[in-house]
Amino acid sequence: MFRVVACVAVCLFAISVQAQSTHYKWWLAHDIQTQLHLTSLQVKKINDVFESTLAVRRAQRQELDTLDRQLDALLDNAAAEDRDAEALIKRVEDAHARRNVARTMMLYKMRKVLTPEQRRWFDTRAQSSDR
Repeated sequence: MFRVVACVAVCLFAISVQAQSTHYKWWLAHDIQTQLHLTSLQVKKINDVFESTLAVRRAQRQELDTLDRQLDALLDNAAAEDRDAEALIKRVEDAHARRNVARTMMLYKMRKVLTPEQRRWFDTRAQSSDR
């Protein structure tokens, strides 16, 4: 799990100001490809992982947005029965968990495309960005 988190941290660390969008494809950035020595096949495989999970992740985001709005309304009104509030809160938290699992699995699959040396590069960058 640390390595996946490290991968994410490095990706964020390595991304320039233009890369602040939520769907920045770091593996397509020339400087990252150069530093990591990514092959064109690796770039394609990583991109395929990203694209193959995108529709599900977008749907999960929409579901979470809807549930968050419902929860905000529930909290504003504070008129629901406790059991109803608890049920909605559980649905929101379950949606968060499903989204996090999907994202982490995507990152795990991306990481599997990298060589051990490339993964070490990420780990080293993540450790230095934590300081």
